Amino acid sequence: MSEGGGGGHLFDAYISHAEGDRPWVESHVLPRLRAAGRQVCLDHDLAPGGIQLEERCRAIAASRKTLLVLSEEYLDAGWAMLDEAVARELDPAARKRRLIPVRRDDAPVPLRMRPLVAVDLRRSDEREFQRLVDALDPDREPPPESLPQRLSLQLADATGDLVRPRWNGGGVALLLVAVASALAVALLLSLLLRESPVVLAALQLLVGGPVVALARFLHREDPDFLRRLSHLAAGRRLAWATVALLMAGTGTAWAHYGVEEASRVLCGHWGCLDRDKTSLAVVGFHATDPAAAALSRSLRRVLEQQLSVAEDQLEVLGQDLPQIDQQAMARLRVDYSVVGEIHRDTSTILQAHLYDRRSRPQGRGVEARRPAGELTLASLQALQAQVAESLLVRLGIELTAEQVDRLRATPSASPQALELNDRGFALLRERRWSEAEGKLLAAVALDDGFAIAWSNLAEVAWRTGRMDRALEYRRAAVERLPGYAPLHYNLGHLLAAMGRPQEALAALERCIALDRAHAPAFNEMGNVLLALDEPDRAAGVLRQGLVLAPTFPPLSKNLGRALLEAGDADAAASHLERSLTLYPSADWLGLLEAHALLVDAHRRRGDGERACHHLDEVRRLDPAGVAPFTPDALAAGAACPGTRTEASHA
Repeated sequence: MSEGGGGGHLFDAYISHAEGDRPWVESHVLPRLRAAGRQVCLDHDLAPGGIQLEERCRAIAASRKTLLVLSEEYLDAGWAMLDEAVARELDPAARKRRLIPVRRDDAPVPLRMRPLVAVDLRRSDEREFQRLVDALDPDREPPPESLPQRLSLQLADATGDLVRPRWNGGGVALLLVAVASALAVALLLSLLLRESPVVLAALQLLVGGPVVALARFLHREDPDFLRRLSHLAAGRRLAWATVALLMAGTGTAWAHYGVEEASRVLCGHWGCLDRDKTSLAVVGFHATDPAAAALSRSLRRVLEQQLSVAEDQLEVLGQDLPQIDQQAMARLRVDYSVVGEIHRDTSTILQAHLYDRRSRPQGRGVEARRPAGELTLASLQALQAQVAESLLVRLGIELTAEQVDRLRATPSASPQALELNDRGFALLRERRWSEAEGKLLAAVALDDGFAIAWSNLAEVAWRTGRMDRALEYRRAAVERLPGYAPLHYNLGHLLAAMGRPQEALAALERCIALDRAHAPAFNEMGNVLLALDEPDRAAGVLRQGLVLAPTFPPLSKNLGRALLEAGDADAAASHLERSLTLYPSADWLGLLEAHALLVDAHRRRGDGERACHHLDEVRRLDPAGVAPFTPDALAAGAACPGTRTEASHA
């Protein structure tokens, strides 16, 4: 069998099936596909006299798609894993969707195939047959989505005969020579242009940065990228120039930036996520009726804790604010996100929908349910664990027995302790401090490891002025659940309020290390850095938070304050004016502080009219002058009506 035909393929599909499934394939599947004009190859179409292993590999390579007919007999057959392995090697990242599982009976889908979207032909469903026909239509083949993807596909096609390519010795030698040459070129450029740092920086950014970024993207699309490149470098003259350019750009950028700075430039402010792990953001859950609203409030946080048991394979990011958007997800380079809902009719139903980083749904959502009349805190916990397990299976993550036990034990609190905590939290919100404290103390007495109850106890102590006791409780919560970012944020926030900025900074840094999408932690860290008289560093941190939550008012206000302290009044005024559009009218103190800062910003800009306008707003919001900043102090240097400054000028 030789490869050819349009687009380099003789067939639209090669069907891999067990011998016992041949009658079903020939009577149910083959006629439908051929009637639709699809060119299909079966194992009995292989060239007689050839070695069966080689002929099957050629047939798969000559077909745009490979259909695996999953049945009990097929999964026990010797050819099943071979055909799957060959098809996967031709499309390692599933970008061309070359491998399509087809369910023939109720045989369980192997874990390794579950991330792929299957076609279900267990019943004669016309829609499923049409999905299969459409999937084999060459005119509907999705184009590669980006230049890096197209390049990685071309590279994989050019070396498609290499099954898990090994390093090519000659190609590796060429790469090493190119690296040495690149470093020499970078050193020479640095010496020649040392008097023109702007030109040198421009060359390195325009050439080195994009090339290094392209190499990183290519490696993400195909982990065997460098191995394949070594074969091209050794065997094709044209590749020599490409490799030299790539490595020269890498060496130039590396020499200029250094390891730490290069990582920051390529990966953004948060650093590169661990590529050995799948990253997942639990965005949020919503309730479809008021009766389920209370259940959905804590669901996201609990699910984050449960999914985090797979810490060696999964990096779970959370977001305490609803403003997270696709731009922030892209900047964080999150692989998948989860959005879910909980509703109640005759049953309590918990659903979670999985999306990839381009917001495309990954199959159908996972679901767990319990009869409504039987719902207890314990059964809700079981629902959450069931959804978490289903999501991990959908992501292709296998758990050890110890991890499964940990998942099912999260949260560790007993149902009685959970109920006491919920009642205590409700009393806390009603400002019934002593009653709330009694319930929460009872909860931790029942379950000393219940970290959330310890955190709520700290809130009661803080609100009643017992700061040292609040700190004790905050630290107790962190000790019991050290991998949960919000507890570190709460600790940092309390330490900042107690005037211990260095300790607060350490707690907030730990929070962000655990959850890179925790916008309030970036905001609080900015405040702490301002207290430490580091406005430039504070501005950088606040900008990171603003990317994550662009509509969170304190971030814009505090960034304006940091820029003002750094001496950039124009940029400060812009961010402060934006914060005024974001604060709700009920947030009296936030609006007051933004207006007060704008008085100073416009005064420094020499715009007395705008300064007086904002001073009038300060007077309107705080006529009694109870805020820590008074109108007279704010009006220093601005001759506004009704101020001591105007009187002195008069």
